[in-house]
Amino acid sequence: MVELKIENGDKVVLYGPNGSGKSSLIRSAVEEQLEKGRSAVLITESRVAQFNVRVFAPDEFGFADWSNVAVADPAVARRLYLEVCHGKYYDPDRGWIPLKRLSYGQRRRLAIEAALNAADLVAVENFEAGLHADYAAELVRQIADSDAAVVLETHSGLVLRLASRYGLRIYYVEGGSVKPVE
Repeated sequence: MVELKIENGDKVVLYGPNGSGKSSLIRSAVEEQLEKGRSAVLITESRVAQFNVRVFAPDEFGFADWSNVAVADPAVARRLYLEVCHGKYYDPDRGWIPLKRLSYGQRRRLAIEAALNAADLVAVENFEAGLHADYAAELVRQIADSDAAVVLETHSGLVLRLASRYGLRIYYVEGGSVKPVE
């Protein structure tokens, strides 16, 4: 298994054919963060129109693995608690909106945005899934500006172009090897 070292604040995009090891690299990056005592959020696809958000954090935070979202920042934690436990999202212009009215892509975007404010490492498999091109562009910009280390897995040429524009490191994964893309 080839390793990819992710340091604090690194922004990495992985692409390559199906079965090339991208998801394995992402999971090893999450495990590495945990070994260092840092928190990590892993957003994966579970089936069509659904995704899983798993948060991992050191035991000192009082949780090891929670199926929704847990956050160290109290303001972000309170907002996410209301969103997750009460099924609503707060929009400054429109107030509280039931999450069921949000599209899959809107919910996924919220999960990624929340994770960027919540964890030391944010790892997203199939980043572009369900995201409108405008959402993807805005999220890549937010990722570039974020303090969190981020690993994205993609099959999208648009995401690769956006990642290049915003200075994210791009790697091609195939046959057990990881090659930087210039």
